[in-house]
Amino acid sequence: METIIDRDIAKVKALKKMKRNALGLLGVAVLLFIIAIYFKIPMLQAFSEAAMVGGIADWFAVVALFRHPMGIPIWHTAIIPTKKNEIGENLGNFVSEEFLDREKLEIKLDEFNFATKASDWLSKEENANKIANAVAVNVIPEFYER
Repeated sequence: METIIDRDIAKVKALKKMKRNALGLLGVAVLLFIIAIYFKIPMLQAFSEAAMVGGIADWFAVVALFRHPMGIPIWHTAIIPTKKNEIGENLGNFVSEEFLDREKLEIKLDEFNFATKASDWLSKEENANKIANAVAVNVIPEFYER
């Protein structure tokens, strides 16, 4: 049986693997850049340069959301820890106003038309047999045993 600790350990291992992969890909981009400069291949140089800039920009953007990169307290970094209450409140307001609004919910439910979708699904013999078997086994077990 897998415990919470086991899952946490698996997550940490997966994160370390992703970090190694990302660093390895950045290293490949640097190596390609050096090769492109040495052999004077402009297309490869442009590609590898873009890969390096993109990788570093992505790293900075993700790190900047959660902490101060390299410990430097730049004003627009560590956004999530410093503004988590505000983010939570805004997210809650968004969900309640956009997804739980009565009028919008009624429109979505009317558009969904559950009865039509259910009848279309049940009209397929395979699906009807699944439901019939489930009812026979779980609702009327003595009927199924005969």
